[in-house]
Amino acid sequence: YNYRVRKDEMGPSGAPALEMVDTTPAGPLQSPPMSLRPGARHTVSLWARTAEDSPATVALEAILQRERFRENQTVARQSFTVTHQWQRFSMSGEVAFGDLPAYLNLSAPGAVLLDAIQVEEGDKPTDYASARPVEVCAVPTRDYGVFFENHDLHFRVAASGQWKPGSSIKARIVDLFDRVTDLPSIALT
Repeated sequence: YNYRVRKDEMGPSGAPALEMVDTTPAGPLQSPPMSLRPGARHTVSLWARTAEDSPATVALEAILQRERFRENQTVARQSFTVTHQWQRFSMSGEVAFGDLPAYLNLSAPGAVLLDAIQVEEGDKPTDYASARPVEVCAVPTRDYGVFFENHDLHFRVAASGQWKPGSSIKARIVDLFDRVTDLPSIALT
């Protein structure tokens, strides 16, 4: 895995920080696909600090996926030096094609803590606001989320926010042939 939720480390937003662990061997930490308005400038912002005392260089890249699992187009790319103190970083760029899914890639050679990552329209970052009262991230345990029929399906789930007692996550898997399989509910505790 190239990330884990650090319940013992709160970020500036007040939520547990996400620790991105050396992405060199496994590839970057990638966001879910996003739809962005074409022709508009968008800003990515995040808080970051190193897990250790030594500084690290973090690379942030915004990409558009031109064809399913084929060709990517970089919209913006920026590297920044992260220290052991929480700092906010941002990057802006214009999206030319709104019909293509957009992704964020984050990579670093060491352990970096992240918090309050957001993408918004405009040239400047605004104060962080969670997109939903509860946010859930599910990441497959295999590189690039590729499982074959003879592989057991395993993925890690992290949730933050406020949910009602008895709440659960409903998930489904969609394969490359658009076949859908509903998974058993996962209780939030």
